[in-house]
Amino acid sequence: GVDSVNFLAENFKEVIGKVYTPFADKQIYSLALDKREKFREENDRVYNLLDKHFHIVKCELGQDPISLLAEKQSSDQVLIESTRTGVLMVMMENYEAKSPKFLASGKLAVGVKYTAEGMEILNNREHIGYVLFHTRKLDGQHLFAIKGSPQFATTDSVSEDFYTNQSTANVYVLVELDTSAELSATALNSQFKPNRDKTTRYDAQFATIEELNK
Repeated sequence: GVDSVNFLAENFKEVIGKVYTPFADKQIYSLALDKREKFREENDRVYNLLDKHFHIVKCELGQDPISLLAEKQSSDQVLIESTRTGVLMVMMENYEAKSPKFLASGKLAVGVKYTAEGMEILNNREHIGYVLFHTRKLDGQHLFAIKGSPQFATTDSVSEDFYTNQSTANVYVLVELDTSAELSATALNSQFKPNRDKTTRYDAQFATIEELNK
């Protein structure tokens, strides 16, 4: 889901001397990191940057990476079993700063407006099994399963123990996140569900795992 050539060019300073193309398939790269302790922090930064956009596997010298990558890609696309494959997409910038406010309890109130996007959420409420936090980029996606079924509440009836992501919504979807484990979102691309117009850019949306799958 990422243009690898452009991505590596844009992050040239980070990956120079670490990413190579030694294989016949030039869409498969080799990541070589210095094992010395003094490079650990730098290595972690580079690895985490690439891991958000590429499948990474350990590959010994002389080993064919194709089968290893195929296995890795397959495992990344496995989500927990759920009969509800609907995804409540929540636009959330500054996730790292905001998430501690709701990850401890797992209780989240997602604002829904009376728009086409909002009606799609309400009409598919029984299918919602996941919440995907995103910024309409591949970077910064966070996926959680939800416990039980979503509930709905008006603005004045949202319990104080729920974190509300918006203060101007007409109604709220109340979900309890399963925060015991964050799920892998590497197989999903929030950009596959574009907003209908600029006025709904920050509004929540409904999608399915299939729609968002790379």
